[in-house]
Amino acid sequence: MISQKKGKSRWVSRKLFTYRFKERQPRGLLWRKAVYEEWFRYAKEYQSRGGKIPRAFGRLSTFDTFEDWWRHPEYGFELFCEPFIENYVQEVSSARGLSDSEILLKVNLKGDRDMIQRDMKLLLDKLTEDYEYQSAARFQPSAPMKRIQIERIKNSRLVWELTKDGKTQAEIVSILGLPEADLDQQESSIRRVQRYKAAYKKSCERLSEGTFP
Repeated sequence: MISQKKGKSRWVSRKLFTYRFKERQPRGLLWRKAVYEEWFRYAKEYQSRGGKIPRAFGRLSTFDTFEDWWRHPEYGFELFCEPFIENYVQEVSSARGLSDSEILLKVNLKGDRDMIQRDMKLLLDKLTEDYEYQSAARFQPSAPMKRIQIERIKNSRLVWELTKDGKTQAEIVSILGLPEADLDQQESSIRRVQRYKAAYKKSCERLSEGTFP
């Protein structure tokens, strides 16, 4: 699926990770599964203390594991997958019924295959020069996959959980394995713990808006 972006832009290639579930159509994800797992963990904890998340996510306390929620036919994967498209390329007899993102293409099937593929690629590059692929999933992360730091998200959650368990900042520094060889490094590590806490709270605020992190 492509949509026009204002101003000068370029085609952005994004890897679709295709998933298949029994008796369901195969569909893809634009973000890695680990992002959605953290989304679930954050949302479950946030909902448990009265935080508001979209109703479409369900009552997360009823799910023991992320996988149970992920594979449920109404939740998990179904909230984040791209719409099913049966054929990206197909033969048509007329331009009737074509959408703004589709074209009618004439191909000389008697030509050399390499030349046909070359010309089709050149045409595709030209036609998509000013377009950017946009996700059409119901719920989408707040940043591109390349900008999401999974380990930082996990650490922020762990810091929050350890804080709830009554651990001090110094204990959290030790559990996370942050450097504390001298006083300056220890202070720096404690500041990092504070940043993790702030990041966790910020991510929870986004949960109610239907995005993460």
